[in-house]
Amino acid sequence: MNNDSQASPETGWLAFRWWRSIATFGLIIVSLCCLGCAPQKMLPELGIVTGIVTLDGEPLADAQVKFYPNNGKTSYGMTDQTGRYELRYDREVYGALLGYHTVVIGKTVMVQDTAPREVLPDRYSGDSQIRCRVLEGENVFNFELHSDLALEDNEPN
Repeated sequence: MNNDSQASPETGWLAFRWWRSIATFGLIIVSLCCLGCAPQKMLPELGIVTGIVTLDGEPLADAQVKFYPNNGKTSYGMTDQTGRYELRYDREVYGALLGYHTVVIGKTVMVQDTAPREVLPDRYSGDSQIRCRVLEGENVFNFELHSDLALEDNEPN
């Protein structure tokens, strides 16, 4: 009998190790591919919205700017010291839903030891009549507000 036709135990062990290495390598490749297939956050179509808010011709700092769409989630932003704002759809994503929005701009201040007080007229901060249409891409909406003595503490005579 020829011993060459029979595999030695060492040959079987080497084949097992070779197949185990191939299986491990394949498992690593499949795992890496699956990482790239993780579900991504599904977002609606958004437009980027920026602009400047002024009050009586001066930049309005620390004002809240909110865009309320006809249907869907509200986008929001705050003005900086130059009156500039940029809307966020959520904490991680900038933008606003495409379509028509009602815009509400508000600014509250502390007056002595009382609750915060809105300093802008209701036509901007409450029952707003400001409407904008957000389109795909970049949108710039500048708002020129007028106080009509809104920042003064007027008491009836």
